Amino acid sequence: MIKAYVKPWLQSAAGKVSLFLISACIVMLLITMSSYEVPHCINCSSDMMNNVLVGIATNLIGIVVTISFVQYFLDKQDESNKRKEEVEKIKRYNRYIQTLIQRYLMFYIAITTKIADRNKVDVKRAFEHSFELADMSDMYKPSLYISDGLIEPSIVLFYKAEEKLCNFMMEMVKNIDFKYNEDLYKILEEFLMKSTMYDVRGTILGNMNLQGKEKRKRFSDIMADDLANEMHDWLGKFKRNELIGNAIYPYVLLYYGIREQIQLIKRYNNYINQI
Repeated sequence: MIKAYVKPWLQSAAGKVSLFLISACIVMLLITMSSYEVPHCINCSSDMMNNVLVGIATNLIGIVVTISFVQYFLDKQDESNKRKEEVEKIKRYNRYIQTLIQRYLMFYIAITTKIADRNKVDVKRAFEHSFELADMSDMYKPSLYISDGLIEPSIVLFYKAEEKLCNFMMEMVKNIDFKYNEDLYKILEEFLMKSTMYDVRGTILGNMNLQGKEKRKRFSDIMADDLANEMHDWLGKFKRNELIGNAIYPYVLLYYGIREQIQLIKRYNNYINQI
């Protein structure tokens, strides 16, 4: 712990000057303790010379202490300025990321709410929204947001929103050191890791182009029917490792993935509100 403070101090200008002055003090004190007499010293005794050397050494120690305190306060001020700069940079990024979060939440509500109930859910209260796997059965239906097209499936819009959010979070991680906000870095890092871990978009979006055994029925519609059927205990089977190889498996991963993402976004917002 002490080493962490001493090493930066020794590398500073104050540390280098202080080492030189301390060395000079030690030399002077060694002279006073020895029997060595300064040659060619006229009208001065050894005691007087020793007193002069001790006085100079004492003054040098005082200078060392002063320099060290000045350097300490300068470092503190510099540290404070760097902390403020990092916070300001985070806030600049946050102004745009809030727009991306808002779009994510819009389509999060869309894919986790049956289409008949979507007008009952307020996006502003998205973090209080609770849902079951069966509530995701209408993810292939339109989002009902006019600004995003009436016919584009909600799940397609959700994945677009998630991708934009992840890309911007990655920009934050690359361009901000997070030296003073390491907890925020961990939240962003965890969100990106969870997004990768639960990424099943290839299968879920690909099912829209697959034809089921029944003619004129897409595979995605069959999956939607299976999700809506609450007689199936899909989550229980998942926990018992009984869904390996089952077509419903990616949808269960999506269910758990977005639940974790929402909690991380909530933690991110709470952190931002505190800085």
